[in-house]
Amino acid sequence: MRSGGLIALEGIDGSGTTTHSKILYERISGMGVKAFLTHEPTDGPVGRIIRDILSGKLKVGHDVLALLFAADRLLHVHEIYDVMRNCFVITDRYLFSSIAYQGLFLPESWVRSINSRAPLPDLTILLDVDVDTAMSRIKNRGKREIFEEREKLERIRERFLRLKDEFNMFVVDSGRPVEVVADEIWDIFRRWAGI
Repeated sequence: MRSGGLIALEGIDGSGTTTHSKILYERISGMGVKAFLTHEPTDGPVGRIIRDILSGKLKVGHDVLALLFAADRLLHVHEIYDVMRNCFVITDRYLFSSIAYQGLFLPESWVRSINSRAPLPDLTILLDVDVDTAMSRIKNRGKREIFEEREKLERIRERFLRLKDEFNMFVVDSGRPVEVVADEIWDIFRRWAGI
């Protein structure tokens, strides 16, 4: 059995990354195995600025937002790096969100380069959902962020699906009931972790 590693849950807004990161964390912890749950953007100072931008309170260019995400990620990695060796770190979003989201407006090669110091996750699970379902979930949340528009999400979803083969992501259809999706994620984790 593996003793730890970085597990990233990725997907468009409304795909369920937050819900399923929490469920996976609870299941791993429930086995008595060390786990740590985190998310991006973080709750740190840079992450708080990013949240103000995403909510529309603060307006900046796409390049500034991409640099802020890269800085927030590097600070994040420095905080959790030692933990990853002896613990399963589950992150709600990570590196591939930057490539998919910021790469929509900026040269992807540049987005990759400013994130090149962030280690690749040990396991990436892409929660794939059709945009109609995602938009319905977003509407039910009541709050909207700058990327939460149908056309943008369609293009971001295409970008995630293009990245899946390059980075050996496991793709899970997250349009199904939460329990079904959670069980599939758990099976992927158990096979990968050797449990």
